[in-house]
Amino acid sequence: MSKTLITSLGKGVYETDGYRLTTYRFNNGKEFETSLILTAILDNDPDITDVFIVGTTTSGWDMLMANNLDDNWVKVKEECESDSGLQPESHELIINALRARYESVKFTIKPHTPVIGRDTIESVFNTYLDTAREVKKDTQLMLDITHGFRSMPLLIWQALQLLSESFAEVSILYGEHSPVDKISYIRDLSAYWSLSEIIKAQYSFINNLDGFALSKHIETCWGQGAKAIQSFSEIVAANFALQVPGVLKQINNALNELPDDAPRWVCEVAKFLTDIYERLSGKETRHEQIFEYALLLAERKLYTQAVIAQQIAVEVFIAGDDGGDYEWWLDCGRELYNKKKKNMPSKYKEALSRLEGLRNQIAHGGAKSKRGGGGMPAAVNIEPTLKRTTPAVLELFKY
Repeated sequence: MSKTLITSLGKGVYETDGYRLTTYRFNNGKEFETSLILTAILDNDPDITDVFIVGTTTSGWDMLMANNLDDNWVKVKEECESDSGLQPESHELIINALRARYESVKFTIKPHTPVIGRDTIESVFNTYLDTAREVKKDTQLMLDITHGFRSMPLLIWQALQLLSESFAEVSILYGEHSPVDKISYIRDLSAYWSLSEIIKAQYSFINNLDGFALSKHIETCWGQGAKAIQSFSEIVAANFALQVPGVLKQINNALNELPDDAPRWVCEVAKFLTDIYERLSGKETRHEQIFEYALLLAERKLYTQAVIAQQIAVEVFIAGDDGGDYEWWLDCGRELYNKKKKNMPSKYKEALSRLEGLRNQIAHGGAKSKRGGGGMPAAVNIEPTLKRTTPAVLELFKY
């Protein structure tokens, strides 16, 4: 598996000739005396195969050539100190100097404008996004946020978040200088990345009922919960509303197995599962549970799933123990359903017919309707339709 480092470069703020000389101490106990954390990281980890260096055109690129103070170094230094900044034809000079010391490493430099403001931010961000896209898929990614402008780590983070699923793992390093100890300690901040990925997955589950990513994060500390989240998410994704009553038992069993020492974010997920369980299981009948599930879907703007679930609730109400038997529905259920609708006010009958028609259109990929002019459905009309069908279904349940 490849290992990639992304680091940033500024001008150096402690000395007139760049960053101060310091001793970087890693968690493994190794120490390296250097002014650039880049060289310390590479010397500490010989498995790194690719390095991306981000900076502005006026960053101290000459510092990367400090072991070879020749005419090329002078050229680069003068460019970096000028208003025009590093020139494109000088990029290779820097890369060659780095490659001379680290022969097995592929270096890529990414300079951008030193003016970071409203008019340039999109161009600057695209530099970081291009950098993230060039990182090899499934690599072990290491992000160093020690040097560079304060905005650089933020922009790199944002770009990497957009492609987070492309990386096998991500670690974050920061060299923190201690004036007292006269040591720059390498702090491992990788937990921030992990927690960020967890929060994204948690948001996806709570707001979209998509818990596939969350179940992977949670399985190590709450196995039963991970399985329940996975099962519930599969029901939502597959439109298997008939299986909702069954998964409620699995959710309840998982909640009973919640570890006492579960992390806070796991407890927040458990609270959400508890709310779902209490809301749906609080309904006495299967058709009411499925109908309540349809409301849950609609609240999260999962309108097509909500339409299907509402129609399933109607069919289960009519079918009773035969709910889910489509052959029974064709032979007996539809006739019984039509008889019940005859006794209902016309506005409810029309709404229930529209529900079934819309469900069929959804099932057939947005096909034309044989009713109402035979037009194709518009997605924007699904939510208003649900507002009409919801009270009609509740009225049907009274018959």
